[in-house]
Amino acid sequence: YSLYGPTRKPTPEMLENIDVLRFDIRDVGTRFYTYIYTMAYAMEAAQEQDIPFIVLDRPNPLNGVDVEGPVLDMKYATFVGNYPIPLRHGMTVGELAHFFNDEFDIGAEMIVVEMNGWKRSMYYDETPLPFVLPSPN
Repeated sequence: YSLYGPTRKPTPEMLENIDVLRFDIRDVGTRFYTYIYTMAYAMEAAQEQDIPFIVLDRPNPLNGVDVEGPVLDMKYATFVGNYPIPLRHGMTVGELAHFFNDEFDIGAEMIVVEMNGWKRSMYYDETPLPFVLPSPN
């Protein structure tokens, strides 16, 4: 199934016979990257169907220290900005998952698989990981 298009949240039919839902996508460290909202919608769907949700944590490529820019005014919320977070949020996808789950009462049964070797002060080029384009844009 694709969540790129008119269906942005997994439907109950999509999750039929699914034992666990896993999120393994890198983030770019900014509020307007849609994959983090796809993750939140998938967390909601997993919670609604009583399916555990697993997040494989990945480094924030812009480091985990610096937080910059305005916090989203929710009257402008869209799919490219759906939670009140700063433009440069400073969180990993695992931290974002915890934040969305806890602060916005998603309530998913969630496990975040932590990464090894990353320090909050690191930019992506300071990690030993190869750079992979985050999306075809």
